[in-house]
Amino acid sequence: MKTLLSLLAVSLLTQASHAQTRQLTGFLEIPFGTDAVTAQKSLEQRTNAQLDRGKTISSKVWFAGGSFAGLPTNFLILEFFDGKLSKGIAFIKRGSTKDREEYKTLKKMLTEKYGTRNSEDISGKIWQAEWRFSAPGAAIPDTIELQSERGDDHACKVIYSSSRFMKPAAGISPTAPKKDL
Repeated sequence: MKTLLSLLAVSLLTQASHAQTRQLTGFLEIPFGTDAVTAQKSLEQRTNAQLDRGKTISSKVWFAGGSFAGLPTNFLILEFFDGKLSKGIAFIKRGSTKDREEYKTLKKMLTEKYGTRNSEDISGKIWQAEWRFSAPGAAIPDTIELQSERGDDHACKVIYSSSRFMKPAAGISPTAPKKDL
């Protein structure tokens, strides 16, 4: 029993250490901090998405179609602060008749790539999981959020955010989601 408790303690410490040292470097292999023109070209080449000029503004560039992690997307969005990539969002197309199948698939893929998620809430209409990453020089961590809402036009969305390249929102404190794992 003592050995089992020791192994459990070591495992938890290893997981906590990994969560504090892992880093998020970009979205779809486009490094955070990349200028808008380079990021747009990279995303188009990588995903075959088409620029949507009707929705695009200087700080938020929309793309129709494309793919994320091998799954087709309705939209991809790149957000910029001071001309530098700070956030990427993928809206995954609904492809399965099974409820929340894409959410489950992406959660598994993200866990395999980035390790154990820091929080998850699957108790209501909106399912949400979050991975946090150390962000050198930033007060709050970089994050990946996976969300699925019943009745949405898309199966789920994945949001990669870099706090190092984002303007802090006024009046918002950096608090963690409600259900840490």
